[in-house]
Amino acid sequence: MDFQEKILLARNYPIAELVRGRLELKQAGKNSKCLCPFHLEKHPSCVIFVDTNSFVCFSCGEKGDVIKLAMHIYGLSFKQIIDMLQK
Repeated sequence: MDFQEKILLARNYPIAELVRGRLELKQAGKNSKCLCPFHLEKHPSCVIFVDTNSFVCFSCGEKGDVIKLAMHIYGLSFKQIIDMLQK
């Protein structure tokens, strides 16, 4: 498998599964809300979109895919996250 295929596979890793245990998720319809991991806050403003495997914080404006969120939460490089999400 080449690196581009690994990236595609990593982008399909279920985002809710990735953050489970790292962020406290609260159901909000078919999506989930949580405290944003990119800034300090008291009320959940970060939405995890299960259908698109992405997130957006409506407070600080940070948004992205499962790879970007994983890099921030785990403090790993792009390549390390791609390798991690293969398992």
